[in-house]
Amino acid sequence: MGLFFFGLRQGIQYDPRSETDEDLNTRQQRRAESREAAKLLEGKKVPFRWEYASVFIALAVAIFLVLAPPETMLIVTLLLVFMLALLIYIALHLVRSIFHARWKWAQTPVAVILAVGLVGLFSLWILRPAKIELEGVSRVPTYGEGSVVSGIKWRKEYAELDLTVRNASEDDYSNLDIEITTDLMFEDLRQQSGLASCTIVRNGKPFGVNSQRIQGVKPTVDENGTLRAEGGIPAGPVHTTGDNYKVIAVDKNGQIVSLSGKTNRTYRVRCDKVPASSQNNFVAALSVVNPIVNGKLPTAIYDSPKPLTQLSAKIKLTTGILKRSLLIENCKIGLTCKG
Repeated sequence: MGLFFFGLRQGIQYDPRSETDEDLNTRQQRRAESREAAKLLEGKKVPFRWEYASVFIALAVAIFLVLAPPETMLIVTLLLVFMLALLIYIALHLVRSIFHARWKWAQTPVAVILAVGLVGLFSLWILRPAKIELEGVSRVPTYGEGSVVSGIKWRKEYAELDLTVRNASEDDYSNLDIEITTDLMFEDLRQQSGLASCTIVRNGKPFGVNSQRIQGVKPTVDENGTLRAEGGIPAGPVHTTGDNYKVIAVDKNGQIVSLSGKTNRTYRVRCDKVPASSQNNFVAALSVVNPIVNGKLPTAIYDSPKPLTQLSAKIKLTTGILKRSLLIENCKIGLTCKG
């Protein structure tokens, strides 16, 4: 019995020589085909996919417009047009991959409409309009001697302007810069209230008059017919109230009055942050300055005060991602004017 099982085991052992020639050829053929396929894969170059690259380029342009926007509208427009071209190319590939050979006549219009819609929505978001409103009320008040109104030392020659600057949008603004110009002269401008903290400066030198009495003056007239003075020594202190035109004249009593610079009709207001749906209130003192005609000083520097009738403003601000410029011209006092 043991000899039987030993012989059986020896009989069923694998013998390579028992494999037919057909089986060997099949195995060798498969190996050869595998080697050829590997060589083909190694030498084959994957083509560059422009549609994928266009997606990343379009995203880069959008991120640039959001995080580092250009200051000029021309550059913004050019970038939006470039983005539109990229999106049309991308949309064409997308539509063709969905519809394949069906509705070929509609594929291009659908891609264009899709791209234009996306760029249009993006443009509406980044180019939403800025809403700044100005409203002024002016009067000639009657304040007692020595009155101080919102930090302004009041004089009887002053008219008052109550100015409201309003952010009428639902967006926060930053870097608000307003140049306010009137037909009267600004003596001072102060902020009364508001959520924004603003810096206020005048454009140009302050107005004022320097007067100095001189003894031993010899009045002369130069080649231009302007009255001047020679010689003399100061008698008493100089009196300074500011100034702004450039003229030197001597009155009949030998008193020299000098004026330099210009009457200032513009004030600049700058606020770093202006919250949405908020307003800031300012008060200004305005005066009427009599002109110098042919180098001759007026009898009185200040004329009687009168209410302001209109004002203008050049406005710059940042909203969303872009810097905006607005202009309000000849805004009638008592009305709300929108930029």
